[in-house]
Amino acid sequence: MKLTSCKITPVNTRISRIRLLSDAGAEGSWVIDHDLHTMAESLFSAALAGQDPRATASLWRNMLDHAGDNLQARICAAALDVALWDLKSVSGNEPLWRKIGGARKPANIHFSIGGCKAGSGEEDRRLHEALSASGFREGRLDSPLDADDLALRIERLASALAQDAQPPALYVNAREQGALKDTIAAIRTLEQRFDITGIEAPFPMWDASGVRRISENIRAAVFNDLSAYGRERLLPLFRAHSLNIVQLSIFRDGVSGVLELADAAFGYELPVIIAAAPGNIGAHFAGALPYFMSLEIAELPEAQTLPSEIAISDGWALPGDAPGLGVNWPQPSI
Repeated sequence: MKLTSCKITPVNTRISRIRLLSDAGAEGSWVIDHDLHTMAESLFSAALAGQDPRATASLWRNMLDHAGDNLQARICAAALDVALWDLKSVSGNEPLWRKIGGARKPANIHFSIGGCKAGSGEEDRRLHEALSASGFREGRLDSPLDADDLALRIERLASALAQDAQPPALYVNAREQGALKDTIAAIRTLEQRFDITGIEAPFPMWDASGVRRISENIRAAVFNDLSAYGRERLLPLFRAHSLNIVQLSIFRDGVSGVLELADAAFGYELPVIIAAAPGNIGAHFAGALPYFMSLEIAELPEAQTLPSEIAISDGWALPGDAPGLGVNWPQPSI
């Protein structure tokens, strides 16, 4: 089997579907930003055209060699890698979770609330009712630690989640703001009122010693944001024992990179969070990663960008048996 072409078609106004075609008739798909069409096609021509799509590990390294330090090129490589794994799974008539050596296991999930300010009372009420309806027991807020309404937002979220969990697991994305001592003080103040499970990016990820100092001086677990990805950025944090949890994203590392980095995290006994992705396809990793902790969900089930075979209920995401990623691709639109 050889890769023959790469075709890109719009899904909506923000993302497109990237399809990898083979001479055997099998194809694999994933999503990519509109702005990266040309770069993705160029990377396909340089690193994938004419290659056997089943050689995913070798092709991943080949794409990274071509991408170099260019973040956009790496994002393209990650998208192509996910499509390769979709093709590889479809050609074997297997779901992704089985192709990567996993079992069909429900993934623990948490809902991520974007934006840095609280919504209106009515907006929050509708959101929290929706979270309760899907059985979410864990939630993540995106907010600077010095935001005036952070405590209010945490209280509202905890109240919604408490219907299904006692105590609920609470995560805060601190957005790398504040001096070291101020950050520690702000987190300790929060911890006087709330049981915080994890703090995302409390300090710039390039400062491994600073991140470790925060980790050593708070109760909550510390984990990285998506500015830390790949071996080059994550291994120094592992070696410095800066992180208590590792967050991995298929948008930065594809399927191949996530598997490699999860193995590295396992060597340091670090649990893994999988960042949100359309279709909630990160649920496939639950039965394959030894220290899988939680899957981030950024869209409510009724408002998914890409509907998929992955079912969300009672605070879990369960992948289906459909071959590949299990995405139900919509008709192309502009």
